[in-house]
Amino acid sequence: MSIKKIIVGTVAGLSFLAPVAVSATSVAQSQQVTPTTSQVNAQQVSQSFINKYDKAVKLVKGQFVIDHKALPKGTSHADLKKLQDLVAQSNVPLKTSLQQAPKANVAITGNSVVIGATGHDAKVASGQILQPDSRSWFHEGSNYCHVYWWGARIGISKSTLRGVGSHAAWAIGAVAGLLKLVGKLPAAPAKVAEVVGYLAGVVGYGLQNFPGGIVFNLSVVPGFGLQVWGVGFQ
Repeated sequence: MSIKKIIVGTVAGLSFLAPVAVSATSVAQSQQVTPTTSQVNAQQVSQSFINKYDKAVKLVKGQFVIDHKALPKGTSHADLKKLQDLVAQSNVPLKTSLQQAPKANVAITGNSVVIGATGHDAKVASGQILQPDSRSWFHEGSNYCHVYWWGARIGISKSTLRGVGSHAAWAIGAVAGLLKLVGKLPAAPAKVAEVVGYLAGVVGYGLQNFPGGIVFNLSVVPGFGLQVWGVGFQ
């Protein structure tokens, strides 16, 4: 894994944390998605918070539900409020997405839901179809939105990234569709290109020559805004 530090800033109204861990291994597999402790405050989402409460949230009939009996002993009021807020924020776009997405493009995996641009993309992102082994650190990847109770993991393929770089309408439309699944994200073509270009810059490549698909995490945190973290390669 390599570490690339970036300056904290905003692009199209989004907040980006620094430093960012950039891994050539799939973030979905490696779980190397934790922001530096100094950058995590009481409002932001951290991997330790997710690990602590992951077993206390269940997916029931297409919605995330907190199992209060499964909460860790000594859960503070502040943590419970934060957990409730995150679950509520994730349930809104999840409900809409499940209503609008073709059933063939949806895959339920454990207590999370994958919505792919195609049925194949959904199966790849959920692990139902394994990508061919390769010695290369870079893969084509796929377009998908993996919705969790704490937010979402967005995957964008290499072809789509390069398409955005050449201002192809189909590519910008594909990314806009993924961002809409999460809610509260820019969908205007210029903003989509700006956000994707920024993410590509985090890992040090230009869009038109991007070597592989990327993945990044999003959490809508009440009182903080949109937290973007864990940028890496698929």
